[in-house]
Amino acid sequence: MLMMLKFLVKSILEKKFRTFLIVISVAISAALFFASLAIADTLEGIISKQIKKYYGDTDIIMTASEKSKSSFFYYDNLGKYEENIEYGVGSIQIGGTYKKNRNEYINISIFGMTYEDMIKMGTVSIDKDYKMQPFEGNKIIIGPETAKKMNVDIGDTVDLTISDKVRRLTVCAISKRTGIFADESTGSFAVMPISTVGGYYNAKGKVTQVFLKTKKGINTKVLVEALNQEFNKNAFYETIPIEELKDALNRVSAPFLIVSLLVSFMSIFIIYTSFKVIAFERLPVIGTLRSIGATRKATNAILFMESGFYGIVAGAIGCGLGILILYAMLKIMLASERGLQASLNYTGSQCIAAFVFAVILSLGSSIFPIIKVTGVSLKDIILNSIHWDVKKRKKAIILGPLLLIVSMIVPGFLAAETDYGVALPINVLCILSIAFSIIVMLPVLVAAIVKVISIVYGALFGNEGIMAAKNIKDNKNLLNNISLIAIGMSIILTINIISGSVAKDVLSIFVKSMNFDISLYGMELDKNFISLLNSTEGVADSYPCYETRGIKVGDGESRIGSLVGIDQKKYFDYWKIELYKKIEDSSFNFDEDRNIYISNTLKERFKVDVGNYIELTMGETKKKYMVAGLFNTLVDNGDMAMIPERYFKLDTRSSFYSSVYIKTSIKPSNVKENIRKKFERRYLNIRTVEDMKNQSMEGNAQTFAIMQGFAALAVVIGIFGIVNNLIISFMERRRIIAVLRSIGMSKRQIIKMIALESFSSGVIGGILGIMTCIMILRIVPSLLKVIIGIEMGISISVQSVIINFIVAVVVMLIASLVPALKSSKLSIVQAIKYE
Repeated sequence: MLMMLKFLVKSILEKKFRTFLIVISVAISAALFFASLAIADTLEGIISKQIKKYYGDTDIIMTASEKSKSSFFYYDNLGKYEENIEYGVGSIQIGGTYKKNRNEYINISIFGMTYEDMIKMGTVSIDKDYKMQPFEGNKIIIGPETAKKMNVDIGDTVDLTISDKVRRLTVCAISKRTGIFADESTGSFAVMPISTVGGYYNAKGKVTQVFLKTKKGINTKVLVEALNQEFNKNAFYETIPIEELKDALNRVSAPFLIVSLLVSFMSIFIIYTSFKVIAFERLPVIGTLRSIGATRKATNAILFMESGFYGIVAGAIGCGLGILILYAMLKIMLASERGLQASLNYTGSQCIAAFVFAVILSLGSSIFPIIKVTGVSLKDIILNSIHWDVKKRKKAIILGPLLLIVSMIVPGFLAAETDYGVALPINVLCILSIAFSIIVMLPVLVAAIVKVISIVYGALFGNEGIMAAKNIKDNKNLLNNISLIAIGMSIILTINIISGSVAKDVLSIFVKSMNFDISLYGMELDKNFISLLNSTEGVADSYPCYETRGIKVGDGESRIGSLVGIDQKKYFDYWKIELYKKIEDSSFNFDEDRNIYISNTLKERFKVDVGNYIELTMGETKKKYMVAGLFNTLVDNGDMAMIPERYFKLDTRSSFYSSVYIKTSIKPSNVKENIRKKFERRYLNIRTVEDMKNQSMEGNAQTFAIMQGFAALAVVIGIFGIVNNLIISFMERRRIIAVLRSIGMSKRQIIKMIALESFSSGVIGGILGIMTCIMILRIVPSLLKVIIGIEMGISISVQSVIINFIVAVVVMLIASLVPALKSSKLSIVQAIKYE
């Protein structure tokens, strides 16, 4: 055994580049796999921290329900449920405005709380104070950034517009950069005595929200459901809905996991081809060991130990590299989110999973070449009478097309499949099967292409061209390079086309769907507000809209993300949404009864069609609505439905509009500023369509930048593999090259032949990569639908295809420089004597 180990170490150290190639391929695959697993947990940790800035360690938020006439309510206790609550903190959240100068205003979110509750929640940590105790009267606590913006310090007074009146307040304390004051780059915050804030609204003793901390061991989700049933005038929400958050973040990580598996597929191919060479090189030693009594099991162990060694080293490197990739992913994803800290959050089990993945990847990829070589008889090894079957295998010819056809058909049957856990792996498996089937069929496809190019090359380049074409067909290393190019190109081209298609579809929302210029959101938007809004300079017309979120459907846990109450005659003038299927009865009137238009996404989620009924739970009441029409949209990721405005107000008891869509007669940005100035005393969220478009495009760009980075790593692995294969090809052919040189072939002709081989390999690989990409793209719409619930068209960019094709050819030509230079320096005598 000691002798075998020495041989193993020596053989690994002798082939340093090949060792590096295998280790780096597996390490990158393991790193991407680790990053894909950990990204969801990391984002969950960051989002949880952001939420805790406002809510501390509380688990439930209690507010007035839609049935309440006011957002203010009294909070005493929760009766029989009080035993489940550790503490409850009442608060009033309002908005205020500070006029810095004639043209500049600072909007401030104000929390009205008692000092004791503020400390209990841990959302404020005082840095310095001035007569803060007792915390009552016209006092205010602000953050360091807001103090800097206002140019004030403790003891100074500030004038804030609150509830349409100017209030003079004393800055009694400035907080540290923690809790709600941790980041004030996108907004300002303040804390005031709750009694003072309540007095401004004639609501002393009342609150607008209560933060509840549950006792240890209490199921928050079950408690929230019980509280909502018991107290119909209040609404209860989880501060961090863990299950919903995890589901959403898992869908975020799914695309990265898919790309990492595609990269791993390339690594599998590189390891497989490398071990075919390793196993062949080990034959003489295997023969020697077996001739002196070693069993096949023992010789197998040598090769498996080598493969395991690569996996262990790569796994260790991959975990460290994966942490760096995870950090880079976070930096890119949070680039536009100022104040969010990229703190990594991963588990030991994820590191172990990545390590095990690396070992399995290495061992699994090498098992077939090892078994094949060790299956050779001792007699054939000693007599060197091994004859590898180079004929086209009928099984492969049948298997490839069959696998390809099945992979293309199966996703179509899953189009209506809403079970994420079933549909996702099947779609991914089909994508991997397409790539595998192309590799299986590659020798046959290349042979067919070579028949054509050999005629062309013979006419253009003479004998060197014919020899180059023949070498492509017969040289396994060149075939491997074509496979690597095809796989690598299909991965990066697929990602580029998907990112372009998503950008185009998202852009179409803003170009085609939104027939307005500004959207406005705010509290207590009533008819009086709309009247004042319409008189604002530049406002041509407006449409106020009702909306609520998270409406429960049926008896299960399924919900509608966004339910909109519409005036059909006017809504579709602002939103260009077309019904692709609806009730055709000419006497039917959508507004006259409880009817509902639902998106195609919801149709498949709830398994309903036009004419069916769905039951909506609004507060304590359950109402049946008839599905009157279906539509496709990317708004709210397709999680959207519409009901008549009349029944929306009746069933939800809504008193105020949720949003207003505005058409302008002058530049939207100017109208936005006019609205802001006119309603400076109100806390409004005003965005132009251009603002929304840029924000959405930026978010998509960040996600696809990461995926393109994954694809770039696949290309790096592929380039290493190509260079390795070309060097091996040269080593295997140097005796033949020397013979050709000895019978009169010049160095220039040899270089020309190698260049033609590389050029042709690049062209063929590029063509097959495009073919593979097109076939994968047929599955992508089904895959996107499974991941994000959106039915999206794919637009193939001719420019992207051409650029990637040129890059594939250039990569092959550059990689061929190494064997070309080696061949020019080849010693004919030494090469002919080489065995």
